[in-house]
Amino acid sequence: SVAMDPQLAEYRRKMAQRAAQQAAPAPEVTELSWLERKFRLGPVCILGWQWVAAVAVVGFLLTNFVGPMFPALLFLTALLAGILFLTPPETKAMILEEAQVEQALGSVALPRWQWGCGVVVAATFLGGWILGWVLLGGLGYLAYQRREKLESI
Repeated sequence: SVAMDPQLAEYRRKMAQRAAQQAAPAPEVTELSWLERKFRLGPVCILGWQWVAAVAVVGFLLTNFVGPMFPALLFLTALLAGILFLTPPETKAMILEEAQVEQALGSVALPRWQWGCGVVVAATFLGGWILGWVLLGGLGYLAYQRREKLESI
């Protein structure tokens, strides 16, 4: 009788073991990953990955927006607080009414306060200088489209 090669015997044994493991049903995973678990902080109960995203956004805003501009933000906050305390109620109502008026830009019509929030968000991510150049370029483009009308004035 011919003896089987020991490596071949080991290979066949491992293959038979793998086949038996694959045929057996996989064990059920009952424990969730920490990213899928819900975490509670006060009244807020959200998933782990949402906490990670929220911390990343807050960290981005603190390091890129609040940190370098803290004195300016403090000054603007003081100005807004002063305006809120010194403005008569009738004027506040008029300002809120004016903020709800819809303004159209092309086919998009939104209340003025939403346009203002969009400008603030754009300035946060793009920076004031870039936003200024974009607006200036947009005005130049609009003027170029209407150049014949503007030249006749």
